[in-house]
Amino acid sequence: MFAGTVPVARLVLASADERMADLAFVPVLSLKTDAHENEVYELFDKYNLRSLTVINDVGRPLGAITVDDVVSRLTAKL
Repeated sequence: MFAGTVPVARLVLASADERMADLAFVPVLSLKTDAHENEVYELFDKYNLRSLTVINDVGRPLGAITVDDVVSRLTAKL
Protein backbone atom coordinates (compact mmCIF):
# COMPACT_ATOMS: atom_id res chain seq x y z
CA MET A 1 0.00 0.00 0.00
CA PHE A 2 1.14 3.53 -0.79
CA ALA A 3 2.52 5.16 2.35
CA GLY A 4 4.69 8.09 1.28
CA THR A 5 7.57 9.25 -0.82
CA VAL A 6 11.31 9.17 -0.30
CA PRO A 7 13.43 11.58 -2.32
CA VAL A 8 16.20 9.78 -4.19
CA ALA A 9 18.91 11.97 -2.66
CA ARG A 10 17.69 11.09 0.82
CA LEU A 11 17.68 7.41 -0.05
CA VAL A 12 21.20 7.49 -1.47
CA LEU A 13 22.61 9.41 1.49
CA ALA A 14 20.90 7.27 4.15
CA SER A 15 22.86 4.85 6.25
CA ALA A 16 22.28 1.13 5.72
CA ASP A 17 20.41 0.76 9.02
CA GLU A 18 17.86 3.54 8.39
CA ARG A 19 14.28 2.44 7.83
CA MET A 20 12.34 3.64 4.79
CA ALA A 21 9.58 4.93 7.08
CA ASP A 22 12.12 7.24 8.73
CA LEU A 23 13.19 8.65 5.36
CA ALA A 24 9.68 9.41 4.11
CA PHE A 25 8.90 12.92 2.94
CA VAL A 26 6.39 14.74 5.12
CA PRO A 27 3.80 15.88 4.22
CA VAL A 28 2.75 13.02 1.97
CA LEU A 29 1.55 14.80 -1.14
CA SER A 30 -1.13 13.58 -3.50
CA LEU A 31 -3.99 14.97 -5.55
CA LYS A 32 -7.50 13.82 -6.25
CA THR A 33 -8.62 13.36 -9.83
CA ASP A 34 -10.64 16.57 -9.83
CA ALA A 35 -7.75 18.85 -8.81
CA HIS A 36 -7.34 22.02 -10.86
CA GLU A 37 -4.18 22.24 -12.95
CA ASN A 38 -3.06 25.37 -11.07
CA GLU A 39 -2.96 23.29 -7.88
CA VAL A 40 -0.74 20.78 -9.69
CA TYR A 41 1.64 23.53 -10.84
CA GLU A 42 1.81 25.06 -7.36
CA LEU A 43 2.66 21.75 -5.67
CA PHE A 44 5.37 20.92 -8.20
CA ASP A 45 6.87 24.37 -7.79
CA LYS A 46 6.60 24.58 -3.99
CA TYR A 47 8.05 21.14 -3.26
CA ASN A 48 10.31 20.75 -6.32
CA LEU A 49 8.58 17.46 -7.16
CA ARG A 50 9.52 14.95 -9.82
CA SER A 51 6.18 13.14 -9.60
CA LEU A 52 2.90 13.35 -7.72
CA THR A 53 0.45 10.56 -7.00
CA VAL A 54 -3.17 10.87 -8.13
CA ILE A 55 -5.63 9.23 -5.73
CA ASN A 56 -9.32 8.37 -5.70
CA ASP A 57 -11.86 9.42 -3.05
CA VAL A 58 -10.73 6.72 -0.63
CA GLY A 59 -7.03 7.51 -0.98
CA ARG A 60 -6.00 4.68 -3.27
CA PRO A 61 -3.44 5.54 -5.94
CA LEU A 62 -4.70 5.68 -9.50
CA GLY A 63 -1.63 6.98 -11.28
CA ALA A 64 0.95 9.72 -11.24
CA ILE A 65 1.71 13.10 -12.75
CA THR A 66 5.37 13.59 -13.63
CA VAL A 67 7.36 16.77 -14.00
CA ASP A 68 7.52 16.01 -17.73
CA ASP A 69 3.70 16.07 -17.83
CA VAL A 70 3.69 19.47 -16.14
CA VAL A 71 6.34 20.93 -18.46
CA SER A 72 4.51 19.60 -21.53
CA ARG A 73 1.25 21.14 -20.36
CA LEU A 74 2.86 24.49 -19.60
CA THR A 75 4.69 24.51 -22.93
CA ALA A 76 1.47 23.78 -24.81
CA LYS A 77 -0.11 26.87 -23.23
CA LEU A 78 2.58 29.19 -24.62
